Amino acid sequence: METIIIQTQSKSNRKLLLELTKKIGEKALVLDNDIADEILFGKMMNEKKTGKLVSKENVLSGFLLMKNIERKQKLSEKYAGKLPQI
Repeated sequence: METIIIQTQSKSNRKLLLELTKKIGEKALVLDNDIADEILFGKMMNEKKTGKLVSKENVLSGFLLMKNIERKQKLSEKYAGKLPQI
């Protein structure tokens, strides 16, 4: 068994993918944003694993930095071309 995670930008795309999954006899699960963030954070930690011990504070500050960058990207995508240039 293999798992694929697809992040959609619209409800209509999500609905289409869920219908297709059901039609071909596979299973699908919709995750809320908090669960998806935890999965991506775990993936990031595995990719950056060094074998060295780090403090809880360093891990949490890295997570908060990642969330802040993600939030800024979403805002810039949402308002791209809609804000006046200064």
